[in-house]
Amino acid sequence: MSVLRPKPPEDPISLTLGPLEHAATARLAEFSGVPREGVAHSLQPARLLGDYMQTRPSSQLFETLALARMLADAVDAVAVVCRSPLGHALQGMFQTCCHPFHNHLSRGERGGRPRLFIDVALGQHDPDRTAGLIDLIAAARSDDLLERWGMLMLAEADGLSDTRAPAAGGLDLSPHWHQELEVGRGPLADVFSPAVLLTASVAGIDVVRFLSGGAAMLRRFQESPAETNPPMLLAAAMRAAEPARLALTTQHAPAADALCHWWAAHEAPLANPGSPQQWPCELHSLQPRREGEGWHALHAPATPDESGLERPPANRLAIILPRLDEHTLGQLFALRLIAARLVASSIAGETVSARGEPEAACGATEHREA
Repeated sequence: MSVLRPKPPEDPISLTLGPLEHAATARLAEFSGVPREGVAHSLQPARLLGDYMQTRPSSQLFETLALARMLADAVDAVAVVCRSPLGHALQGMFQTCCHPFHNHLSRGERGGRPRLFIDVALGQHDPDRTAGLIDLIAAARSDDLLERWGMLMLAEADGLSDTRAPAAGGLDLSPHWHQELEVGRGPLADVFSPAVLLTASVAGIDVVRFLSGGAAMLRRFQESPAETNPPMLLAAAMRAAEPARLALTTQHAPAADALCHWWAAHEAPLANPGSPQQWPCELHSLQPRREGEGWHALHAPATPDESGLERPPANRLAIILPRLDEHTLGQLFALRLIAARLVASSIAGETVSARGEPEAACGATEHREA
């Protein structure tokens, strides 16, 4: 047997605009002057990954991963409380990248990784779930590793405060510990932040591949011409759909249903609040998460329609993922974040123009032509 591990696939995700294709193409021109370098620089995956590859021991990502390993070794369950849309992003990562029954496996079957319980408190949280989670933590009073709980509080940062992961030396390794981490504020907050990466890594998610996927989408955004540029095309489709909004649907990728809530949070400040109209944007995964035939193998192989893994028709507004894994999820998050920021910038520019004020530059760096 070869000791060399095969390189995991890094196929690109794709976007079909369907009924919005013609209208979206007509809206592409409004993004032609956006300084792509400035938009790309506002997201962290390329910087974090580049520093990790070049100066690994002193990099921010190395520090984050070291702390995640320490946390994983210290407890068997972690409660994650996040009062921002990033909580739904974390739920989506957990659902799509971990074993479907991660929390029901033994510690050995989880590879020594803790169970993860996420409580998203966005003003409409479930008080019974929160109280139940507190009950679970309170019931674990033993110093045995399998009884140890921890809590991560992901709080929105004020202004532009530092969001570095805390130093490992400040960690309380008692049976129950509590650590607060800072994340960005608002629906456009960067999901590629150390706090999110630390939480994901604790559960065993490969955050290096996740960052690699985000960096790959940033490269496509910076280097591709507008007519084949996924983030710019998605932004144009969002503008073409107005006053309606694009709503992500996951009937063809049900493991990613938490991403619908994260996606919808981006629409709130952009869409017309008086319009309930929606354009469904289908999320498709072309490969199953795990090998094996499943329950249908006991009877007869599933047809493509039964498995839900078929490619969508060309006349649908859809995002197609080669599979559900860290790399494709990183691409998806970056695609959405870039598109939402482009739309927000465009709307802000229109507002300034309508007031008769001089328009400010969209970024501080020089525009790089594709």
